[in-house]
Amino acid sequence: MEGEAAARASRYGEDFTSIFLALEKTEQAAQSGDVAAYVSANDEFHHAIWKTGKGQRLETLLHQIWNGLPTRLPELLTEQIERSLSEHKQLVKVISERKADEARATMSHHIMRSFHDFVASREHTQQAPTQAEGKGE
Repeated sequence: MEGEAAARASRYGEDFTSIFLALEKTEQAAQSGDVAAYVSANDEFHHAIWKTGKGQRLETLLHQIWNGLPTRLPELLTEQIERSLSEHKQLVKVISERKADEARATMSHHIMRSFHDFVASREHTQQAPTQAEGKGE
């Protein structure tokens, strides 16, 4: 669904200022190493894309989904900020160039990569105590 929101932003957006400003905030937070500020800026970035796409129903659904997911991934995975910021920059580029299909694909990749990283980190965290217990025997 976020891929569609990015495609809609590319197609129907009239002003990308809010997306550019939110990207700047994510860059500043990443450079300062302020994870909490990055999480907040990341939220603002995604929400700016949804709003720019002018799909009220889609935006409402995304808000509902967003609030149920672990959006604090950068606090769990140290490399998440760098990866996410790189993907955000590419996303802004294709949205502002009005490449709707690329925007959809870029956002979909960003969301799925984040999801897979989260799952992998959870699996690693859950396996770590078991492996440590086995070494003590």
